[in-house]
Amino acid sequence: MTRKFLAGLALVALTAVLATPADAGTIVMCRPAAPGTAAGPSQFTAPGSSTTYAIDRAGCAPFLITDVGDASANGFIQTGPVRAMILSGATAQAQVGTLPAGGYILGVVVNSESANAPTNGLKFGSTAGGTDIISGILSTAFTVTSATDASIAKRAFSPTQSTAVWVDAVTSWNSTRQIVTVLYSFF
Repeated sequence: MTRKFLAGLALVALTAVLATPADAGTIVMCRPAAPGTAAGPSQFTAPGSSTTYAIDRAGCAPFLITDVGDASANGFIQTGPVRAMILSGATAQAQVGTLPAGGYILGVVVNSESANAPTNGLKFGSTAGGTDIISGILSTAFTVTSATDASIAKRAFSPTQSTAVWVDAVTSWNSTRQIVTVLYSFF
């Protein structure tokens, strides 16, 4: 009797794990309720993509990475285990954001918004012009490219201090415009 019960319980747990939807490419964000109002349910339409999101009773929704900037600008905050730093419209060396103390880089995604490509790709470092994170990721015209695991040389920095994350062209920007997303979590 106990064996059958435990086997059934294990089967239910396995089914629940396998039935969980994939969350690749999304980040859960929540909007605190205005004083005197309920948080949800409601809807939010991202101005940039016109994607409409169903906001649950807690005021949260899984946003596509491309809409995180719009959601942030409209009062939503990142609450899940995966966070993102987003730099829109990069045309020259710039700081993408700051990796918090205890943070580690999960991945880097580059979206080219122009017909040109940066000569020899983009590099990422913890200092301006640095290459300690990624020495080069190719970004071609009008494409979305993600860094391979092998190309990310350094993911974790300090458990006690924040670290700047910079992007620059390996050789020249070549009049290109890039959206850079750095996904991270905490150790």
